Amino acid sequence: MKKKTNPAPRKSVEGALRFWRYGAFGTLGLQYFYAGRPGAGIGQCLMGIFLWALFIASFFEPTNLTSKLLFAAFLLTLLTFISVRNYVKIKRGQFTDREGHIIC
Repeated sequence: MKKKTNPAPRKSVEGALRFWRYGAFGTLGLQYFYAGRPGAGIGQCLMGIFLWALFIASFFEPTNLTSKLLFAAFLLTLLTFISVRNYVKIKRGQFTDREGHIIC
């Protein structure tokens, strides 16, 4: 007699995008936790927290305004790249869960 296995619950693009928005537009990696990929989620979350903290702290440094703005712009560019990359992966159907199934 064959054992019946329960298929993994279906994840949706809408759910992944919801967690993408809640996680500071993908920079905190909440969409990875939604997909059941905690390792990627923790790595993305730590990197996002570090970059956001540097971005906020850059305005409190006792340097001139030009260097503050350049450093903040660089960090904001990194955060935007992370955000857009995750958004495009979700919308194109390239975002996968732990077993490699595409979130659709």
